[in-house]
Amino acid sequence: MQSDRSVDEVLSTAKLAGLKLKPNAGPVQVLKFSPALNSVDYRLVELPPQLQDALQTGEKVVFRGDEQDEAVLCSQTETHEMKVVDLSNTMLLCPRLSTPEDGSFKLQSPEDAVERLDVCASVSSYYELRPCRPRLTKLKQMLKLTAYRGPEAENDHVKLYSLEDLLGSVQASEDELLTALQHLGAFETNGKWRVLDIQYEEAVFLSILNLLDEKMWSYESVPLLECYALLEELYPSFVIKHCLEVYGNKCLGEGIATYTGDEALACILYVVFVLFGTPLVRGSTELLDDKEFG
Repeated sequence: MQSDRSVDEVLSTAKLAGLKLKPNAGPVQVLKFSPALNSVDYRLVELPPQLQDALQTGEKVVFRGDEQDEAVLCSQTETHEMKVVDLSNTMLLCPRLSTPEDGSFKLQSPEDAVERLDVCASVSSYYELRPCRPRLTKLKQMLKLTAYRGPEAENDHVKLYSLEDLLGSVQASEDELLTALQHLGAFETNGKWRVLDIQYEEAVFLSILNLLDEKMWSYESVPLLECYALLEELYPSFVIKHCLEVYGNKCLGEGIATYTGDEALACILYVVFVLFGTPLVRGSTELLDDKEFG
């Protein structure tokens, strides 16, 4: 119902309540519930300082999660879980409410006028944000389903995922997602992110090791272009380069791209091959899933 109280009536009510309204103490604001009161459409979120800074600088902040997930809030670099906190008192939301922090607030006196404001919603809880680890189980599942097994095994009916597709499904910030993709040995080809099938990766890597023996190359200087030339009939060039980048370190010698093999990573890869070849764990991905991003 529209309030039609005059300034004198407001001042009289304040006097009866024992309130002394000082000059330039700010406007009198009379609240009334809007006919379109709708508390369902509003949620309060308490933002930590880093997220406040991100919003104020124009950085994109995104809610992520499917219907069956608990939503998270992601900035460019961090993921925050959301927890509901109940309030002891109900809060009223008024879009145009003035506060002493507003520049013109104290320029007005209570005698000047009565401002009538609509309460658009009432809330009794808010969301508290806490930093959390990215939730990467879905990422590993999506990559596993689209593992690259060679050009002859490609299927046009299998959905592949771009970075935007992954960001739309995985509960992680963009920086965390890219770090996870690198950690999981993923690569981008034709705008889609893939991982190599473990048996296919074994075959490629062993072919490179055989070249080292046949050509008497040092593992400290594996030439990229010569690998391309000698293995191009067996494997695509991007797969050869990917294996060299994952299990070696790139270096430039006289303008020629070469790679220094990483013995530790090669040993780890061999152990994984051996374990995946046993009946006990064949087809399991738990060993890879629990690497740092469990």
